[in-house]
Amino acid sequence: KLTRETIMTDTMNDEALHEAISLSGQLPLSYSTYSQALSEAELLNLNERNLMLLNAIEVAEVQRYISDADSDDGVQVELLRLEAKVDLLLSLMNQLLSQHNELPQPSTVSLSAMALNWQSGAIKASVGDYLVVDLHVHNAVAMPLRLPLRAINSERGELYGLSSLTQNALDKFLFRQHRRAIAVSRQARSDA
Repeated sequence: KLTRETIMTDTMNDEALHEAISLSGQLPLSYSTYSQALSEAELLNLNERNLMLLNAIEVAEVQRYISDADSDDGVQVELLRLEAKVDLLLSLMNQLLSQHNELPQPSTVSLSAMALNWQSGAIKASVGDYLVVDLHVHNAVAMPLRLPLRAINSERGELYGLSSLTQNALDKFLFRQHRRAIAVSRQARSDA
């Protein structure tokens, strides 16, 4: 039987989990401040752009499958060759974009599925301001995530207006980064 206390406890546990799984570090960011929330059309464009970016990052991070040395699968070999060519093209395009677009200064941030926290002074916003923060989250992709936020204090903004597809892609991205950070930490402890 679900009670109000159970639902509230589950909601608090979900929020704590979302906060625990985050991307933290020194990341280049820039921002714009607005007096009101983005329109539905602006949010739709922003969601489509972020979804494309998060999908591109996922493709860049996916490990290639290893073909069986005993197998004579010409299709698999051809797919690997095409994938290598696409990877090269994307790498060259990313390199060109990086040369022409200077990255903003890095700031200490922590991005969770619900909010962005930043170091004091990195973003100058008043409580209640609406922001769009461009956050460069991955070296393999020159484009930044564009995060719609509402400032709740001088060092934190809550995400708003993300579609369920974009939210799901962000959750997956953050989980992969969190899992990778844990693996690196474990490796460092075992090497020590």
